[in-house]
Amino acid sequence: MGVTAHYIDEKWKLWNLVVAAVEIEGDHSGQNLEHHLFEVLKKFNILDKLFCITGDNASTNGTIAMCLDQRRIIPGFTRSDNMLGCMAHVINLIANAGIKLLGAFDQQPNQNIVEIINPMSVDVLLLDRDIEIEKS
Repeated sequence: MGVTAHYIDEKWKLWNLVVAAVEIEGDHSGQNLEHHLFEVLKKFNILDKLFCITGDNASTNGTIAMCLDQRRIIPGFTRSDNMLGCMAHVINLIANAGIKLLGAFDQQPNQNIVEIINPMSVDVLLLDRDIEIEKS
């Protein structure tokens, strides 16, 4: 399980950090994943810094947020307010549903459609106009 932190410091600099890459022992249930996440947050003394959990919209991620919420030790953290589903996954689901509704392409998509695959293996269909992609 990858745990990342994203924050803006006092000089308004954006930081993106890999906090931990945890090998999960046992099943990949929400309860087990929450246990590992909680241990990482505790180890790095950042329990009180947690603002939200971002993940795909799988029920496992909702369970992680629910279990953290039930601990009642993270100030202000609730599943309903602090679980943020990944919009790329939502857009992908909508695009796939639209393609199914309209039927498969009879021919190859025209050159104005580009498929972008990000490092998290999320496929997003974008129109190739007015798009600027900045390398990070």
